[in-house]
Amino acid sequence: MSAAPHHIIPGNAAMAPSSLETWTRADKGKIKQDIGYTIDGALNGIFLPHLPEIYWTKRIEHHGRKIPMAEYYGQKWLTLSDGSKQSIGFLIMRETYLQMHYTDHSAPYDAGSPLSYDDETKAACNRLGDLMENFSRACERSKDADDGKHYPPYALVHRINLASERFRSRITGRPDSWKSWVSPLARSLTRAALTGQESLNQKLLISRKYR
Repeated sequence: MSAAPHHIIPGNAAMAPSSLETWTRADKGKIKQDIGYTIDGALNGIFLPHLPEIYWTKRIEHHGRKIPMAEYYGQKWLTLSDGSKQSIGFLIMRETYLQMHYTDHSAPYDAGSPLSYDDETKAACNRLGDLMENFSRACERSKDADDGKHYPPYALVHRINLASERFRSRITGRPDSWKSWVSPLARSLTRAALTGQESLNQKLLISRKYR
């Protein structure tokens, strides 16, 4: 099973379209210098399980050439039934206590609901952007009188990292405690666990005895 790097706060889907990015990058025109934040930083990343390789892109030798394992076994993820996808996904997430990451985050959590992971993280970015707007109006010394640009709000880096940490806690741990989801399949497991349709494995604890 492969791992997929996940931006806890997505760059293109959440940070870029929000009002926050203008306070992190000088090329957006509001601040004199970058504040030193990068969306690709370790504090904004987590590795999540991807699809098992038998349904994915790993290549194997076959008659002198390499072909996708999914092609060799004839089991591509997209051709599996919804029931099979759910069974496989639930098994992986129950064993790892991590959400499967194999689609974009724009899909609504539930049918008929407009809320998605992208929406949640973008809203968090906008709240920080609004905070900076209010600060810049209240603090006259935050702006250079010569060019009208604001001095870099370096302390904002810490606040963005706190937002990433908050979302990390919402998508990790026991599946019945997840509060945000990177895919509808992960949301389905939480719902199934809370209603008793799926049981969760008890994680083993290792202890050491001292004499």
